[in-house]
Amino acid sequence: MIYRVLLDGNDILDYQDRRYVLLGPTLEMEVNAAGSFEFTMPPAHEFYDEVKPLLSTIEVFEDERPIWFGRPIQIRTDFYNQKKVYCEGAFAFFNDTVQRLHEYQRVSLHGFFRAVIENHNGQADESRQFTVGNLDIPDKTVYRKLNYASTYDTLKKQCLNAEGGYIFLRREDGVNYIDWYQNMPYTSNQPVEFGLNLLDMTGDFDGSGIATCVIPLGEEVEGVPLTVGDVNGGSDLIVSAAVSTYGRITKAVRFPGVVYPETLYRDGLEYLQESQFDNLSIKCKASDIYLQNENYDPFLVGQTVRCHSVPHLLDRNLAIVAISLRLDTAEKDLTLGTVRNEKLTEIVAETNISSVELDIADALQTGLEEIKLNLEDTIHDVVDPKFKDLYDKLYDLPDMDGVKLDLVDTLKDLFPEDGTEPYLIPQSIQDILAKIPDLDSYSALKDAYDDIKTILSGQDPAVIGKLDPEALARLDDLGAGLGDPAPITELSRQLGTLSRDLGTIENTLGDTLAQIEKTEGDIADIENRLSHMESGHNWTHQINGAAATTGTVNFVTT
Repeated sequence: MIYRVLLDGNDILDYQDRRYVLLGPTLEMEVNAAGSFEFTMPPAHEFYDEVKPLLSTIEVFEDERPIWFGRPIQIRTDFYNQKKVYCEGAFAFFNDTVQRLHEYQRVSLHGFFRAVIENHNGQADESRQFTVGNLDIPDKTVYRKLNYASTYDTLKKQCLNAEGGYIFLRREDGVNYIDWYQNMPYTSNQPVEFGLNLLDMTGDFDGSGIATCVIPLGEEVEGVPLTVGDVNGGSDLIVSAAVSTYGRITKAVRFPGVVYPETLYRDGLEYLQESQFDNLSIKCKASDIYLQNENYDPFLVGQTVRCHSVPHLLDRNLAIVAISLRLDTAEKDLTLGTVRNEKLTEIVAETNISSVELDIADALQTGLEEIKLNLEDTIHDVVDPKFKDLYDKLYDLPDMDGVKLDLVDTLKDLFPEDGTEPYLIPQSIQDILAKIPDLDSYSALKDAYDDIKTILSGQDPAVIGKLDPEALARLDDLGAGLGDPAPITELSRQLGTLSRDLGTIENTLGDTLAQIEKTEGDIADIENRLSHMESGHNWTHQINGAAATTGTVNFVTT
């Protein structure tokens, strides 16, 4: 048997025994996400009555290797009493607990991560608790603030989004482990290759946007942007090895706020090597060769594999970021590509880095963490309520499609088409009726209504007197609703205010990024001076063995 499914430790999948048949078992796994598992259980199943929503634990194995675990959260019974069970992955367990208010002025990143998991364990049942396993993410001193967010949101925002990396959950000998890696932790010797195991492939990467040469442009001084000429042999152009494959394709890329050519050069290289491929995503069907050849590794989420297809002009190492697996057919749909976490420029906030202290890591690392959290608070406290207010305003506006239908129906009631009244609808109103479905604004609807009233006012009073008074009253009510511009005027004002606020935040962000770049330069200058002091004067400085992780610098005079 290739796949096993356990329900609270009991095997519930065996296609050789009708008492253990599961219909359509489908497993969805994804990097940094909970994933899901769903199946249908016939009434004759041995464990039909044993599935307990939220309480039971479901585990999935591939050739005795545990690949996923979670819990059932939804059970639906159909006409034939078959139970369709939907399960969420173990990452969702962290939605069950809250991180109470606490501020860490200076804490190691590893220590903060362990504290978050301990806080979770203190509120969770034993089966939903986790032991910290592999911590491959580089350690450093950080500033962190907990404020009653769920543990899930805390791990996402203050760990993954802030520091990057990949969180993996595993279950071994009944113990739940959580690992945090800087890079994808696994590799596979099985490629995804055309002519070998690639059955189908689609991708959303557009080659028209690729660049093989880049001109990085930094902050402008008197209208002239910074270039990399001073650190690139006088040339403002960085050329990648891809020129030999795709030819020379040059693109100018701006990096606002960058004021040092060394930093700009690094940004340009990163763009050529990684950034322009950040949105690369390939979905493919691939047969798992390991089923026939044990010399190959099976495909698993988190693996880096070689993806090679000459017809698709693809030859690159890519990570398996998601797998959709049918357990009854062993068919796997893979998603290969890059996992992009939010960068500093996407979550950074208004703050000040007022000075550069001798504790270099504290000035850079703690300062940047304060920047991230302060802007996150700013967006949450200032911008989010404005968006909510706008949404409420929009919600309060009359439904345009409903107004159109009411207007058309009212006119048809005024001028019946069934011949019961001798007064047929005037051609001028017929013309307005024909264009009402295409009107796309309240002002256009109001104009159409005014035209209708003008036409009616010009009709013979004897004709108007025989029109349905109820329909005329409805028409007047519609006009009253369209005639009140206050909601739309208020909405426009709110939009203008929000636009100005966002502009202010954008300007602050630009200033903050410039401060960050200056701080990096100041730190480099301090390190350079320390180097001169050590070589030319009776001063020496010692950096602890732990400096790489704690950022602490001690000075000793001699």
